[in-house]
Amino acid sequence: MKTRKVSWWVAECLDDHRCFNIRGRTRQEVMKQVTDLRVRRNDEVYGKCFVDDHGKARYGWPKKVTVEYTSTLDLVFTLLGEGGCES
Repeated sequence: MKTRKVSWWVAECLDDHRCFNIRGRTRQEVMKQVTDLRVRRNDEVYGKCFVDDHGKARYGWPKKVTVEYTSTLDLVFTLLGEGGCES
C-alpha cells in the first residue's frame, strides 16, 4: 500500500493538559493563535516560550508533527491511540 503523510504544527500547552495544545496548518497560523491568546491574557514573550504574568511557561515553541499512514483507519488509530502522536 502507498504510504501517505499529513503534517501540522503544534504549540504544546506546558501548564495544563495536552488537549489545550494549539494546532494549525502552518507555523504562522499557530504563532498567530498563541499571540492572540497572549494579547487577550496580557502575557509576555520571553525567548522561546510564551509565559504568564508570574513567569511560568504556558506554551512551547511551535514544532512540526508529521504522521505517515497507509489508510484512513490507520491514521485514526495513530491519532487516537494511547500516547497520541504529538508527544
